[in-house]
Amino acid sequence: MIEPLFEMGRTLATAGVMAVLEELGQQDLLQSVLHRHCYGDWGDVDEDDWRANEQALQDNERLMSLYKVDSGLTLWVITEADRSQTTVMLPKEY
Repeated sequence: MIEPLFEMGRTLATAGVMAVLEELGQQDLLQSVLHRHCYGDWGDVDEDDWRANEQALQDNERLMSLYKVDSGLTLWVITEADRSQTTVMLPKEY
């Protein structure tokens, strides 16, 4: 079985994310983006950010993924450098 690439620590989603996902009836999307993130699928980041995340895995730096979903919603997933916490947020909440 393939293991996640890193520990995500405590996982959180902002109130804004939870409200939008509930409104869209897509609460299961939260688990999906967290799964993709911890297995190194950085989503819709550009090539430079993809490479930066790959290097951050080696250097224990912050990791950031970006997922654009069918409903036009964009979610950011950020894991802190110390791997203590991963937060799912809307871009406007950053």
